[in-house]
Amino acid sequence: MFEEMGHRDPAVLETVDAASRKYFEQALHEGSYKAWLAEQSKGEIVAGGGIVLARWPGFPGESLAQRAWILNMYTEPHARRRGLAR
Repeated sequence: MFEEMGHRDPAVLETVDAASRKYFEQALHEGSYKAWLAEQSKGEIVAGGGIVLARWPGFPGESLAQRAWILNMYTEPHARRRGLAR
């Protein structure tokens, strides 16, 4: 995903990968990150995305003090234009 966005420095990509791996392992374990994957036949993962569930102070009339941020939406180039990102 980052390479397609124009980030090509291998050292930077490795640093992001290591930091992301640590973050997602913890966030998935504690339930603050939820992820979805779409697979083609033969189990090939072709798309995915996730949300971060963050605690939020809330406001009057709100029953759940949480917010969700959508992130990491990605579809492999060969699987695009099939409605998977919906």
